[in-house]
Amino acid sequence: YRLNGQCSPKTPFAPPNHQILLGANRPPDSVCLPRTNNMTVKTIFKYFVIWQLAILTITFLSRFFLPLRETYLGSATQSYLKNPLLYSRANFDGNHYLSIAQNGYGYAQQAFFPLYPKLIRFFTPYFPSPIWSGLFISNISFFISLIVLYRLVLLDHSPQIARWSL
Repeated sequence: YRLNGQCSPKTPFAPPNHQILLGANRPPDSVCLPRTNNMTVKTIFKYFVIWQLAILTITFLSRFFLPLRETYLGSATQSYLKNPLLYSRANFDGNHYLSIAQNGYGYAQQAFFPLYPKLIRFFTPYFPSPIWSGLFISNISFFISLIVLYRLVLLDHSPQIARWSL
């Protein structure tokens, strides 16, 4: 909250008990909520990169310790064997979304919403293959959702708790 031109974690405003019961426990306009600044976005990006590296590391190491179960790969077994680090991220529903983006809806694919396949199809000319455009969309969406989650938690909790929520 803003106090003397600075944001402070403590609020100078305490609503009466009847306002709390009615859900009107918001501070007046004279105070401010902390904003996401560049340092916080850099920190969130750092967490994002660490998470992506952890996924790649686990994927790489799993090839040596876990047997390949082709039933989980659907029809993409050959693609997976060519590039396991890339195609391991297109398992399960990813196969369906890529198929819808390339060929339109097929049998038993009506359960998948059309926005993601349309975005994959839109971005595919800018990438070597549809899976790269799908990864681009997924990663950008994930990064933006991390920022939104941080700011949402920051509305009710301290910056330390918001950071731990990531």
